[in-house]
Order: sequence, then structure tokens, then C-alpha cells
Amino acid sequence: MWSFRPCRVLLLPIAVVLALSCGSSTDPSENAWSVTFDSDSAGLLLRGTMQLTVDVRDRQGNKVSDSLASFSSSNAQVAAVDAHGVVTGVGEGTATITARVGKIQATTAVTVSTLDVTSVSIGYRHNCALTSAGRAYCWGFPQDGIDEYGGQRYNRLRYAASYRQPQPVKGDFTFRSIAAGNLHTCALSIAGPAYCWGANDRGLLGNGTTSRSDVPTEVSTDGTCQ
Repeated sequence: MWSFRPCRVLLLPIAVVLALSCGSSTDPSENAWSVTFDSDSAGLLLRGTMQLTVDVRDRQGNKVSDSLASFSSSNAQVAAVDAHGVVTGVGEGTATITARVGKIQATTAVTVSTLDVTSVSIGYRHNCALTSAGRAYCWGFPQDGIDEYGGQRYNRLRYAASYRQPQPVKGDFTFRSIAAGNLHTCALSIAGPAYCWGANDRGLLGNGTTSRSDVPTEVSTDGTCQ
């Protein structure tokens, strides 16, 4: 004669079953969806150093730790880069620096050069120099994360690494003279017009506005004062 014993069936929620069967990733770099450098290009003096940083975001646009990035150089004989993104100018030329986070990457071009300086102007918190080709370079302390001489935007905390060496002034300008002021700079171009850039709360740039500029703006010569 047959006999039956009662039994119990345990039903797991579907979500639990899926979690147990599929598991989850423990690699934080897989959360990265985009990585970008502050700029597509940068200038560096021979034997100089500069800190490169990247902005890493997830699919929702939230910031992910940039410590996940690894760096490499296309030509370490021109620009060598360490694991923290510090680039050293080794030889003249241009090298591509690549930052990788997981399966995504970004690049920036670093040009290493020497300066043939013909004149120097000493300002209050920054200095500027002109090369024999008329190119302007400046270095010193940037105010409020924006430099006074046409370079890139930097956080105050990065000042020590960014501006201990000359940085090229933005724009395709050639000058014959330059004067570094308190929080602004002015220069006379080879073509004739004068240009100023930097702080402008009192109209120091002479362009009819009180808006600061991190690129050289032509000084107004229409005789008006504002």
C-alpha cells in the first residue's frame, strides 16, 4: 500500500533568483561612460612638467573617480607621462597622451618646445615674456580659477602644478611688446592694434566692457570711455 508524505515547496522571488544566477560587476571602471581631458592640446617647455586631469562620467552624467584612469604617451622621447597624469617634456615635438578608463579613452596633444625669449615683463602676481617670433608666454597665479593671460581654466588647488612654468597665451597673436599689470596684461601686436586680457572690473581692458577675458581682446580706439 502506497503512502505519501507531505512536502513543502520554497518559491524564491524572481529578482532573487536572477541576482543569484547573474551576479554583479565589481569593477568600478565599468561604470564609466565618458572620459574627457580639460583641453584637446597643451604646451609644455622642455624639461618642464604639467598635471593632466580627466573628467570621468557614468551613463547618467554623474562624476566617477578620475583615479580609475591610466595614462600612456605615443612618444615617451618627447613627452613622458606617469601613472598619475604628470607629463614631463623630454624632447621637442608633439606627443599624444591617452587616458583610458575601462573600455573608453580620450586623447590630448602635448607640444614640447624651448623658448627664445627676447623680453620679460614683471607683474604683480604673474609674469610674461615674448619670444623672438613674437609669441607671448605667461606664468604665475591665476585668479578664481581663470588665469589673467589667456591660458586655460584651472582650479586654485592646481595652481602650483600648472603655472610654475610659462604657458602660451591663447590665440594666434604675435606681439612686439608686452606689459604685465596687476590682474591683467596688455600687449602691442606686430600688426598694430593693442590687446589686453584678464581682470576687467574697472574697464582695464579698454574694450568698452567690464567683463573679464581669458583671451586677448582688441583695445577700442573710437575715443569713447566707459
